[in-house]
Amino acid sequence: MKWEKIGTTVYATGERTVTYAKGDLRIESRKHRIPHANGEGYWMHTNYVLIWPDGYSRDFYSLRLAMTAGNEDLEKRGEEA
Repeated sequence: MKWEKIGTTVYATGERTVTYAKGDLRIESRKHRIPHANGEGYWMHTNYVLIWPDGYSRDFYSLRLAMTAGNEDLEKRGEEA
């Protein structure tokens, strides 16, 4: 079983959310705007959120780290990773 991209939402501001799923776990790749310190313009930042079925979530700095944590959780529960 592999992580499957199940949806993308793109907002008018250029922000976007990409959702991946494997078993009952989800990962959301959230790209959002961070304002510059001088107040002019912004830069884009992406964080990766692993979401369990009970609503608990944990942030990661990379998609690979989020997927690894999800795979480890599935293995602990005896599901195919």
